[in-house]
Amino acid sequence: MIWPTPPASNLINQTSMAVDSKNRPHIVFYANDDEGIVQYQHLRFDGQKWQHQFISQRTTPFSLCGRGTLRTPISRPEIVIDKHDNVFVIYRGDLTENRLASLYLKAPHYHYKLENQEFIYREPLGLSEPVIDRLRWQQEHVLSVLVQYNEQPDHDVSHVNMTKPVYLIDIEFEV
Repeated sequence: MIWPTPPASNLINQTSMAVDSKNRPHIVFYANDDEGIVQYQHLRFDGQKWQHQFISQRTTPFSLCGRGTLRTPISRPEIVIDKHDNVFVIYRGDLTENRLASLYLKAPHYHYKLENQEFIYREPLGLSEPVIDRLRWQQEHVLSVLVQYNEQPDHDVSHVNMTKPVYLIDIEFEV
């Protein structure tokens, strides 16, 4: 067992993972904190044991219990690691007014600081999920992100057809 997560804790069905220069895994996901509030979390192996931290400060609960697709106020997170083992978590949600953001976690301790959050796309994206080009990141250290506004009604009912532009944005992180 790597990290126990109790049943009904709103653990999302997909996480994101990357390995650092020492081939140590870093995992980002979301699930409830001790107060029952869904938070982004960073889990990493430091070579001896697993280290865990919450990397958001959400205050509003939501539940993934029920059938079908549900409207979630935060996206699944993505993670990339630079050549200096710094971590960048990419996400969109209620804390960012649905704008795409990155959170910088500096190696080697990866301490969470809200001031290390930066908007990488300033327009609201509804309920879209970040889609990144991992191969380009690996080869060129440029983060290419597919961006498109998206809505997701509960249970896919009352869906309104909409056509929104699709953008490909490139980000080079400066640390």
